[in-house]
Amino acid sequence: MVKQRTLAKLGNKTRYGHIVSASSTIFDEDHNPLVRAGDKAWCDVCKGAFEINATYTGLLEAGFIAGDGDLVLCNCKDNFVIAMSGFTGERHPGMMSAKSAAAAVPLVQQAQQEPEQHAQTAKKKTGIDAGFAVLPYGDTTEAWQRQLFTENPPAGAKELFATLNGADKSYKAGSIMLLVDPDKQDDEQIAHMKAAKARIDVALAPLTHEEANLLHKH
Repeated sequence: MVKQRTLAKLGNKTRYGHIVSASSTIFDEDHNPLVRAGDKAWCDVCKGAFEINATYTGLLEAGFIAGDGDLVLCNCKDNFVIAMSGFTGERHPGMMSAKSAAAAVPLVQQAQQEPEQHAQTAKKKTGIDAGFAVLPYGDTTEAWQRQLFTENPPAGAKELFATLNGADKSYKAGSIMLLVDPDKQDDEQIAHMKAAKARIDVALAPLTHEEANLLHKH
């Protein structure tokens, strides 16, 4: 059975340190990228940066994305990612040993303890925070929608995606597409992201697809 859990982003804590690199093209509302396989976390015990054993899949990323409970490959052997972001992904059973998974649960629960007032506020929020994806290559809104919504998205998610990004629009590499949960729409937040998207669209408009690909790669 597939499990949905929180994905990690740049700056998230681990048991003995924090994540110091993130190479995903998907960002949260604060412009922090998600963490992919090969990205690293600093360990205060080992005094170095070590790769994270990413075990999640989802969104636009090829390969694995790091998430809650993933192991930092330092000498501690029990240094786990404590993921805090608005995104979730899937981890298949067997990707992490039973011993490591059991050790990660209390660590994550302990790290997520918050002052009562903040926790009560958080409980009132539903859905996933808005974000955006930087496209690695050009394609249409419809094509990206098929890649993003591969299973059973929340009701209205596809329609909102098409509305925000233009149902019949064609995009170039380096463009951004808005990802907003229908259950957690913030008009001010969406307006801010739409303004940023419009500036990027204007900048890319004079470029051919080949020029946009070259610019995005370098």
